[in-house]
Amino acid sequence: MQKNAWENELSKVKVASEDQSKLRVFYTALYHSLFHPNVFSDVNGEYMGFDSKST
Repeated sequence: MQKNAWENELSKVKVASEDQSKLRVFYTALYHSLFHPNVFSDVNGEYMGFDSKST
């Protein structure tokens, strides 16, 4: 994805804080969630936990 596309996606959420460190953490997490989204449930809504047990 090009830089402009990332900036477009990240700019959809506006967060205000004077703490630049917290802003960096927030936007880094947002970037990671967009970069590698995960879905843990199956199509029928069941979920195999990390303990290998179905819920």
